[in-house]
Amino acid sequence: MEKNNCLYKRILFSCIVLISFQASINAQTNIKILDGTVSYVNAKSIYVKFYSTKELHVGDTLYTYQNEKPIPSLVITRLSSISSVCEPIGNAQFKIGDPVKGMIVTTPIPTIIKDTLQKSPIKQNITESDTSIKVTNTDKLKEIKKNKPLINGRLSVSMLGDFNQPFNSKSTRTRVSNSLNISNINGSKFSLESYLNYTHNYSKDQIGVGFFDEFKLYTLALGYQLSKNKQIWIGRRINPNISNMGAHDGIQYEQKIGLFSYGLLAGSKPNLYDYGYNIKLEQAGAFLAHNANTKKGYIQTSIAFIEQRYSWKVDRRFTYFQHTSPITKNINFFISAELDLFKRIHEENISSVNFTSLYANVRYRITKKMSIQSSYDNRRNIIYYETYKTIIDKLLDQETRQGLRLQYSYNVFRYLSMNTSAFFRFEGKNDIPTKNYLFNIYMNNIPKLHVTLSASTNYLKTDYIQGMIYSGRISKDVFKSKLNVELNYRKINYMYLSSETKTNEDVIGANLSFQLSRLSSVLIDVESTFANHDANYRYYITVLQRFKNSKKIKK
Repeated sequence: MEKNNCLYKRILFSCIVLISFQASINAQTNIKILDGTVSYVNAKSIYVKFYSTKELHVGDTLYTYQNEKPIPSLVITRLSSISSVCEPIGNAQFKIGDPVKGMIVTTPIPTIIKDTLQKSPIKQNITESDTSIKVTNTDKLKEIKKNKPLINGRLSVSMLGDFNQPFNSKSTRTRVSNSLNISNINGSKFSLESYLNYTHNYSKDQIGVGFFDEFKLYTLALGYQLSKNKQIWIGRRINPNISNMGAHDGIQYEQKIGLFSYGLLAGSKPNLYDYGYNIKLEQAGAFLAHNANTKKGYIQTSIAFIEQRYSWKVDRRFTYFQHTSPITKNINFFISAELDLFKRIHEENISSVNFTSLYANVRYRITKKMSIQSSYDNRRNIIYYETYKTIIDKLLDQETRQGLRLQYSYNVFRYLSMNTSAFFRFEGKNDIPTKNYLFNIYMNNIPKLHVTLSASTNYLKTDYIQGMIYSGRISKDVFKSKLNVELNYRKINYMYLSSETKTNEDVIGANLSFQLSRLSSVLIDVESTFANHDANYRYYITVLQRFKNSKKIKK
């Protein structure tokens, strides 16, 4: 019954949001993070809005965060100027407002040097003194470019509420989210990464809640560039090479050798339940990574070994492996695996290898108009042998979640496409799999009307629920994409098999996105749910301000 209530709440409160988690990466890692927000959800597709999509491409993978760890969750199927249409990976679930990340591998080009050389080509006949002058000036420009402060940040203020409830109810929340990343602070070798959230609930029950119960510090780290290929970080930070393990409190060292990089870390991990600092959760490890751009595409491989302790007793010991690469020009492959190397049974420490998680995804682009995708997901609950030793007996009886997903996409012609998918999941000892069948038709930027339409159906059956969802959406960019207007509708029919209780809901929503300036935007989302002669009206408002220096270096 608890599962039923949770599912019902997810359906009923589909506009509850989480502001994006900024796991920022220093520019020297050649990885750029794009912040997006889920703007609409239907049975098949997830719509994600970005400030701009010019750096994204169809087929790119988008990420969400689970326990502060990046998880590949979406694949882009369609793009507009500020919005992307995506297909979920595995059993990922989304709500309007959920944060999504795009990780773009970049190769920065020192444009100021390039322009200088183009404007002043080297002559065939020059003196030795002239040559030295040329080199000196170029080196100077390189040094200026290298040490130029790079600032990237964002500040968002959001409010979520229910028109049916008073302002001081549990449904009213405000969230302030701020991230600030500075490379080469004041032209020095120091860099800063930071991200923090403050969420306040206006309910009377929150009167006794302290500031640090609502305040969360996800990233705060100071970096120093020891040399061109060596860097050290102190503080709380997520390392992009081992991002799956989440944030680390302490010291991190990184060094690049050609296409390879390795690193060491020592310190502690944040508390699992409140993400606070806990010096008793000792943590240390090492990683080795390889990154390369090839003619076929981007190749990335990383492997890490981590040991976690609680009061200096082994809590968990594991290794993590991740690899992505193009098998051929039209086939892309991704795999990640986590293997636990430690177990304690009857107070006896045992070194053994056990798969904690395995995820694999293959995408095959048959033609320009046709593609198929298959993914497999198998995850176990993680056992911490010291942190939660009082309930270890309950955790020993683990359940494995196995999921298989098959997808097919076809572009009928320029403006029309359709896709279908089937998902099957086996969970623990339950012999009855979860079944999910989806079909979606999508019309992008229809000529003359210049609107985007989509319609979908979704059939779901589990051991406790069965039902259908029908949905439709229409959106349009106006005023040269300064304003995006969206209208959506969902028809939800579910029956809980244990009690034969039926749920019949009609959900109507509207979304307005204003681009006030190049770096400022406002999102207003309202949604009404009608069920059994009752109606709920919810709202979600976000004001976003970005910070980014773009001043050119004067010669």
